Amino acid sequence: MTASLASSIPKAASKHAYYTIRFLVDRARVEDAYRAYGYFRWVDDVLDAGSGHGLTNVKASERLVFLERQKSLLASCYRGEAPRDANLQENMLVELVQSDHE
Repeated sequence: MTASLASSIPKAASKHAYYTIRFLVDRARVEDAYRAYGYFRWVDDVLDAGSGHGLTNVKASERLVFLERQKSLLASCYRGEAPRDANLQENMLVELVQSDHE
């Protein structure tokens, strides 16, 4: 579901990251690597928005709420619960956890 979004993020943000994943990651894990890069890039961008480096100014309290939501989302995914209200970026994390069979 998020494969095209996930691969488009490093391609747009960092050609180096995109091609490193594409050519050096084990074939079976390429999509997961794109998902991980895309999700964590998005998280970083949201957090940077509050540091004066982003496009909008996010308050520290809003960043904490955001981080708590991401922690809760991750925990629920590992409990096998599918979140109903995950956005497109958070769905990359959901799919990443669902593909974790170890």
